[in-house]
Amino acid sequence: MSKEKDSFVFYRDWYQAVTTCDESTQLKLYRAIMEYVFLDLQPRDPTIQLAFSIIQQRLDADRQKWEGIKEKRSQAGRR
Repeated sequence: MSKEKDSFVFYRDWYQAVTTCDESTQLKLYRAIMEYVFLDLQPRDPTIQLAFSIIQQRLDADRQKWEGIKEKRSQAGRR
């Protein structure tokens, strides 16, 4: 993801899916999300990769949307 982005949206359906896991897996999944968003790291744990891959698609789509908005605002500020 991006080191310059300081926040992201965490969706209710992610929370609902994550809470079906045991606490150890929940922690690993939450950490994987944070490390992906803020440090651009992919999860290494195979147990986490499946659930994370679904979340990652949404994170990436949100990131692209944010980049578009950021670019439009930058161009508008130059006028």
